[in-house]
Amino acid sequence: MIFWKIDRKRFTALAVDIGDQDLLQVEALAKTLPSDRTQVRTLALEVPSRDQLFGSLRRYREYLKLEYPRYYWNPNYEPWLPDTIEIPQAGEHFPRAIAKAIYGKAYYEGERLLDQELEKFAKSVDATTCQSIVCVVFGLGGGTGSGIVVDLARHLSNVNST
Repeated sequence: MIFWKIDRKRFTALAVDIGDQDLLQVEALAKTLPSDRTQVRTLALEVPSRDQLFGSLRRYREYLKLEYPRYYWNPNYEPWLPDTIEIPQAGEHFPRAIAKAIYGKAYYEGERLLDQELEKFAKSVDATTCQSIVCVVFGLGGGTGSGIVVDLARHLSNVNST
């Protein structure tokens, strides 16, 4: 590969999904790349219980206020998911709106795993001594990728890795 012939070049990837079924393929492929110039990490988001997910959704105004100081506090706020919605199991298809809710819970309420992975990604990109190009790749099938891409890109752009 021509890419690896230039010593200063690095490849950094972060794959995020709900459950780890599809991430196993990413991890296997990562093992075929030169470990001294690559960082490929994966993060499997856990599927919360219905009560945990809706508890998080009811607090979403608080999270938006953290990111957007001029956020209008809507006293009539209702979560975007109806409380009758079925929550799929890990490995099943996740509709976009549920994926967004799971990502939000992981980012705002998680054990900072998602935030830490975003920081590690940014530090690896910053370690490149040549021009960096960051691509956010996601599926448009109406599931996890398209449900989390906007929030993930926003959170990644706010990482202070230095």
